[in-house]
Amino acid sequence: MTPEAKVKAKIKRLLKAMGVWFFMPVAGRYAKKGIPDFICCANGNFLAIEAKGNGGRATDLQLYVIDEIKKHNGTALVIDETNLAHLERTVANLVAVKLYEEVCRCGEYETCNVCIEQSRRIRGIV
Repeated sequence: MTPEAKVKAKIKRLLKAMGVWFFMPVAGRYAKKGIPDFICCANGNFLAIEAKGNGGRATDLQLYVIDEIKKHNGTALVIDETNLAHLERTVANLVAVKLYEEVCRCGEYETCNVCIEQSRRIRGIV
């Protein structure tokens, strides 16, 4: 298994464990170039992940696509074996923001510690 394949396997396990819907576009002759390895929906939030192994770097085209996703208010990350924890925190935050909105009683779900803790307990994120 290549280093990048190992990172992809870890990303898949993490996304499944956190209940994130995802698919992996097939690269090929007729596929759009530069598309990230994972296209995800985390509780209604768009997330794209480009996986790299052995400290690999995203190509200029991949970085352009990632920038375009961010310009449209999506979340896009380049993940390798050194920053898997960053992916886990990002997914938890994407899931939690939606949960805060669902359980908020005060209207200040982004800053209210009571709403934040309540939504985390509901989903077992704590």
